[in-house]
Amino acid sequence: MKKMKEVIIASSIVLGVAAISVVGYFLVKHFVDKSKLDGDGMVNDRCLSCTYRLGGGMEGESLSITLKENDNETATLEVISSNGPGDEEITENYTVSFDFLEKIYQIFKKHEVAKWGELPNSEIQALDAPVASVCIKTVNTTVSFDSTKEFPKNAGTIISEIRSVLYECIEQAKSSEQPSVAE
Repeated sequence: MKKMKEVIIASSIVLGVAAISVVGYFLVKHFVDKSKLDGDGMVNDRCLSCTYRLGGGMEGESLSITLKENDNETATLEVISSNGPGDEEITENYTVSFDFLEKIYQIFKKHEVAKWGELPNSEIQALDAPVASVCIKTVNTTVSFDSTKEFPKNAGTIISEIRSVLYECIEQAKSSEQPSVAE
């Protein structure tokens, strides 16, 4: 009888350890799946929003394009434009693919924008030229810069690359659906 109790206790311990191991395995697997690292070692980093603005200069025209995450499939595109000071602003809103934010995030990573830090002002500025600015928000960071700053070596094309993605987004949005216009 004593041996039977020992066998039952030993079996219970083995089953308990096995059950705890299985539960532990699935908890660890769930945690690891949720915290996969991207190529730069950032946990689940992705672009949440990007704003591009162009304004100032002699003509006084202004343009603001904001692309903001809705979910992992769609984003909201807002385009605000004006022909000059005192002119009415026109606002257009579209629902677009999240893929455009992913393209912007790839540019962000390629140029290592998160590592730029505070950029110094450029010594060369055209006083009558419009200023282009970009603000990118990711899960892990927010970076803002504009055309009045000194860019790190080989990164001067980032505004152009981001603008190209945003213009592609606008073109696709305008060809696929009617915007809601707010004034």
